[in-house]
Amino acid sequence: MAEASRPNDGSLARDHLANERTFLAWVRTALGLIGLGVLIAKLVETEGILAEIAGLVMVGLGGASLVYASIRYERVRKLLDVGRFQTARLGPVVVTGISLILVAGSVLFILL
Repeated sequence: MAEASRPNDGSLARDHLANERTFLAWVRTALGLIGLGVLIAKLVETEGILAEIAGLVMVGLGGASLVYASIRYERVRKLLDVGRFQTARLGPVVVTGISLILVAGSVLFILL
């Protein structure tokens, strides 16, 4: 499923710095998801455990984002060190799918 790596003819320092910025963006997103999960679980007053489940799901997604960010960062770093790069295919598709599910869940949560 993954594309073959390609030659990297650009600036190595620029490419490594871009990889680091992307990693840090993933970390910010993960921390936002974790914070939102804690907020939902502890501050939203609902009957039953719906808010706690939603909060745990958000915290879990934040943790998964951190794991993905670390794996992706290392993979790209190693490829850049040997003068290659590989575009991300699965990550953006998974993030889009999960985001759409969260949007639908949020709409249902607001309406109920």
